[in-house]
Amino acid sequence: MRKILFSFLVISSFLSCINDEKEETEEYDVIHIGQKIPEFDVVTHDGQRVTTDSLLGHKSVVVLFNTTCPDCQRELPRVDSLYRTHRNDADFRLVCIAREQLEAPIQAFWEEKGLLMPYSPQPDRKVYSLFAHSIIPRIYIASTDGVVRFMHNDQDMPLFQLLDDEVESLH
Repeated sequence: MRKILFSFLVISSFLSCINDEKEETEEYDVIHIGQKIPEFDVVTHDGQRVTTDSLLGHKSVVVLFNTTCPDCQRELPRVDSLYRTHRNDADFRLVCIAREQLEAPIQAFWEEKGLLMPYSPQPDRKVYSLFAHSIIPRIYIASTDGVVRFMHNDQDMPLFQLLDDEVESLH
């Protein structure tokens, strides 16, 4: 019985990455390349307020995730490498925003993986739904004017070098 329950939990966690409430004809994305980052306002785990306006004037990376998602588990350390590379750059900002996940499991994952980047726990999909209808992880890389120049989801998860090249290419 425990094996069956464990198998069910593993399968449902995997499906939570991709199997969201969405009609077959509905588009997954709300925001596309060439559009502005939507208006949002979150507080990170260390008490910093991050808003769309606070990202203006900076090369910005917004990551939407849930630590139960296997794709997120693989990608978040790559994004953390990007954060470590650029965190002292005056023109760089990065924030990870949870999709339906509270502080405790995120903090445990961050500690287990030794991640340093800021994250914002979210109890629901309110902020997530400003960016997308479905699929995590999602990475939005925006130029200093707040326009999304690069976008990734679970179909094309980038390695560190691509993320770094994309950030470096922005003005």
